[in-house]
Amino acid sequence: MSISSVLNLLKYKKYILYCIGFFLINVTECSQNTKANDNTGLIYGILNKISEKSGTISKKNKPFSEQAGYMEKIENFNMQISSIDNNVNYKLSELKNNVIILFFTTTWCPNCPSVFKDLDILQEKLNSLKITNVKIIPLIIEDNISDNGVSIYYKANNINSLQKYKSISPQTLKNIEGIPTCIIQDKKGQFVWGYVGIANYQSQEFLNYIIELSEEK
Repeated sequence: MSISSVLNLLKYKKYILYCIGFFLINVTECSQNTKANDNTGLIYGILNKISEKSGTISKKNKPFSEQAGYMEKIENFNMQISSIDNNVNYKLSELKNNVIILFFTTTWCPNCPSVFKDLDILQEKLNSLKITNVKIIPLIIEDNISDNGVSIYYKANNINSLQKYKSISPQTLKNIEGIPTCIIQDKKGQFVWGYVGIANYQSQEFLNYIIELSEEK
C-alpha cells in the first residue's frame, strides 16, 4: 500500500470508526430485542388492572424470577369465568381456598401451544398426587371463538387433562406485556406470581412451588 493510500485512510479514520460503532450498536440492540421477543411472545393487550401502580411481588423462592419474563408487579383484579365442561359461571373471587393458575392465550400465538401442553402435563401430575385445590384455567383472549372453537383448539394441541373455558373478549382486558402469560392467585385470593413468555412449567421447581401454595393455611 502506498504512502498516499495510508494518508487517505487516516484522513477518513473518524468516519470509518463512526460506521463501525454504529454497526455494533445496532447489532447489540437487535440482539436484545430478539431476546425480549423470545421471552415475552407477541405483544397483545389482554388484561386490565395490571399497571405501574400495582404491588411488587417478592422474588424469594419464586420460579423463573431471574428470567426476563418474570412479572415484577401485579394488581389484583376480578373477572367472570365460564366453564364449558360444567356449564357453570363464577367469578375469580369466588375461588378462594384454591390456588388458581390463569393461562392467557390466543389461537394464533406461536409460543402458546408449548406452554399449554406443559400446563396439561402439570395438571396430570396434580391429579396423580390427588391435589384438588389447584385449578388451572386456560382462557383464550379472542372475540368470536365458539365453544366448539375452544374444543378444536384443545384437540389441535393434544390437551387432555385441562378443563375447557369460554373465550373472553380482549376489549374487556387490557395492558399486559404479552402472551402467553400465566398468573397465579393464592388461596387468599391474592396474585403472588406472574410470567410472560415460555417457561418450563413441567419442572420440579414449579411443581414444588404449586404444592407449597396449595398447602398454605
